[in-house]
Amino acid sequence: MITQRRQRGMTLISWMLVAAIAAFLGSFFFKLLPFYMEQMRIDSVLDGTMEEYAEVTQAPVKRDLQRAVERRMGVNDVRSIRASDLQYKNEEGRMYIGFSFEQRTEFMGNVSLVVTYDHWVPIGPGG
Repeated sequence: MITQRRQRGMTLISWMLVAAIAAFLGSFFFKLLPFYMEQMRIDSVLDGTMEEYAEVTQAPVKRDLQRAVERRMGVNDVRSIRASDLQYKNEEGRMYIGFSFEQRTEFMGNVSLVVTYDHWVPIGPGG
């Protein structure tokens, strides 16, 4: 009497499919990683500037803010934007500084990946 053993595990085609999916997700990850690293450095610049101006009693001069941001951008090696791109807004009697922009990269063929960035921090005295 011959008994058949039941096969277990994945076939070669299944492994190839898993490898293809992993390669696709890996390429997606490696295309987006530099953008997220840059955004973390920009967050660090803005948060550091917010801490630097946390104790001021008067609203800071925009030129001084731009210089502080430019100095921090040089230290953190931010290259995708310039300090002159710094934006200002007033909400509820408080000054905010931040950056709002998009970055694009080609993914494959005519498909591009778009990363949006919009981060604001309060500066100086406020309500």
